[in-house]
Amino acid sequence: MKSIRNAALGGFAGMSVLFALAAAPSVQGTGFIVLRNLAVQYSGMLALSCMSAACLLALRPRGPEGWLGGLDRMYRLHRWLGIGALGFGLLHWAAAKAPGIAIALGWLAPRGPHAPRLLPENFWPRLLAEMRHPAESLGEWVFYVLVVMIGLALLRWFPYHVFLRSHRLMAAAQLALTAHALVLVEPSLWLSPFGGVLALLMAGGCWAALKALLGRIGARRRVRATLAEVRAFPESRCLEVVLDMPPGGWAGHEAGQFAFVTFEPEEGAHPFTIASAWTGEMHQLRFMIKELGDATRGLQARLRRGQTVLVEGPYGRFVFADSRPHQIWIGAGVGITPFLARLEQLAATPAIRNIDLFHATGDADEAFLDRLRTLALAAGVRLHVRRAGQEPRLTGADIRGLVPAWPEASAWFCGPASFGAALRRDFSAMGMPVDERFHQELFALR
Repeated sequence: MKSIRNAALGGFAGMSVLFALAAAPSVQGTGFIVLRNLAVQYSGMLALSCMSAACLLALRPRGPEGWLGGLDRMYRLHRWLGIGALGFGLLHWAAAKAPGIAIALGWLAPRGPHAPRLLPENFWPRLLAEMRHPAESLGEWVFYVLVVMIGLALLRWFPYHVFLRSHRLMAAAQLALTAHALVLVEPSLWLSPFGGVLALLMAGGCWAALKALLGRIGARRRVRATLAEVRAFPESRCLEVVLDMPPGGWAGHEAGQFAFVTFEPEEGAHPFTIASAWTGEMHQLRFMIKELGDATRGLQARLRRGQTVLVEGPYGRFVFADSRPHQIWIGAGVGITPFLARLEQLAATPAIRNIDLFHATGDADEAFLDRLRTLALAAGVRLHVRRAGQEPRLTGADIRGLVPAWPEASAWFCGPASFGAALRRDFSAMGMPVDERFHQELFALR
């Protein structure tokens, strides 16, 4: 969380300082209209900066994924930038409407009739002047659409496949708002460092928007696989899906990473953690899929052996990479999936390791638990299973009691966000430096 918080606050502070330095020489006075014009320019350009950066992150670039600590955190920053764009957009709209509102409330005297504005004689200044009113109207209507689209994106109950399609309108909005800004940004600002940074962000945002509209996001990391096997674990409401990967098509992955999988084109791609290690000998990927939402409920009935499945990835930094002498793994429910891949990997490369795996589950399937015990034994990992409803809820105190070496350990958690947050607070209160040692997947597309 610290990495994305620093990125968000650093970007906001940096753009604000650059804007202040660029706008200061042109400020004449401190009256209402002067301050209003500054607010219009500042809020509009910060909103567009947030939009452009969010579009770039939507491309799932490798560099920022590494800097921010994983695609899950990158998407969290993407979400924050969307909220920031909405907030600055609301401020921009309010500042633009402020004179009319102030006049209606009697706080500002209406201006008297004035002579028609003379258009410049030079071609480009004249063209920009003629385009000013259409650009203002375009920006206002796109803003209204954005309010609706960002609002829908923040509603978790909104159907995923509808969200996915409607979210592409953001790409068209990016192109429209860029045109709006090119006409209305004060020309002097373009010649400043702020204008240079904004121009780069806008260009990058437009490039990302075009890739999104053409369906090319992640295209170079996509592989066409074949559905080889589907196995149901009815007691835990999970499916195990095995995919045959074409030789040379999948570059490999680390245990703990995930991929975007498209079973049905109309539903779109969903992120699923890979439940198998990659050896390069067996060209297969395995996924454990829980029936949690509209896309996964009833999935087994819609799948058939031999069908083509699109896989994009791998992504993620939940890969058990640290130098701690002991690791504590906590997999709650279907959050056990990344640990399955790691167990498989460790079983194939025997070594002395100090690892305790806790699996908290409310609807365990005995066949699955037998497989988990076998894998843990082969990997040399101590397994602790806690069944909800039959035993007390797993707590940080329970884990510390069973793992005396916890002060020197790192913790790796995958499962419900609220459970992870509770464990993180608990370990932090007991002195664990959680920013460095408590690893948790935060992945959510919205």
